[in-house]
Amino acid sequence: MKQTFYPGTLPFQIDNVGLTLVSRDAGYAYSFRSGRASHTFIFVRSGKIRYTFPDPMLPPLVLEASEAAFFPRGACHEAEYLADHSQLCVLTFDVVSGSLPPRFDSPFRVPEDITLSHFSAENKNSPLYLAARVYEIMDGLCRQEEVPKPYRCL
Repeated sequence: MKQTFYPGTLPFQIDNVGLTLVSRDAGYAYSFRSGRASHTFIFVRSGKIRYTFPDPMLPPLVLEASEAAFFPRGACHEAEYLADHSQLCVLTFDVVSGSLPPRFDSPFRVPEDITLSHFSAENKNSPLYLAARVYEIMDGLCRQEEVPKPYRCL
């Protein structure tokens, strides 16, 4: 008997997808006091960066090369670059209909198996290509949330 854990459709639609490449040296810091204007995936291509949050329930998040994090729109945080020549890919998007699942209400580290498959290739600037990558990442994260833990590695 087959049992389906994920319906195969995402409960939201996205638009206004953008990609920004950022390069900074150690010691550079910036505060997002009002949060970002869009939902954001940040992938560290090289170097190291630390994110801190005013919410005491959220511990600092340190990302190194090949690691990524998700930041919901409006999530207040501060960023501090910890290594010279740190390079980031900042992938932003807006949800134009529906809503993101509750998992996306606060910042979190993106699991490596999802991160590497989408950011290891050379990034392209086509909005359609970027939107497809966002949908693939979100689909992978939603599937992880829906599938019971014992079955996630099958």
